[in-house]
Amino acid sequence: MARSRGRGAGAIVSAEAQIGKLLRLPSGAKAVDVDAVLRDALVRERLRERYDNVTGWMLGIYECTPRSSDFSHTFLPTSDWPLRAGMVFHMYTSADGIGVSETVLVTANGGERLTRTPRCMLVGGSREGTPDE
Repeated sequence: MARSRGRGAGAIVSAEAQIGKLLRLPSGAKAVDVDAVLRDALVRERLRERYDNVTGWMLGIYECTPRSSDFSHTFLPTSDWPLRAGMVFHMYTSADGIGVSETVLVTANGGERLTRTPRCMLVGGSREGTPDE
């Protein structure tokens, strides 16, 4: 099946909206509920038939090895652990060949977006839309 540009743009808009919801989730929220925000929306909006990947993972340093990603805390439908203020996660979702990711710090009042890259789509080397300030 050929991919249409409109469908891909829909995937970006949906993912951006879902990540926006994640930024409102406070410390104490369950990881399974955070996962559902991204996973369920993409399936419900028929941007993916199913979503088997993780939707995010903790960033930090393992105790034994110098790695920046800690996969002991991943976002899956079975992730039954609470978010705590000070945790940092890389949230990722993709549909129709387009991935959207965000690095988020958990605070007492919600998430803080740490990614500082302008939020716009690059099409053929030119920007489409207005960067998010």
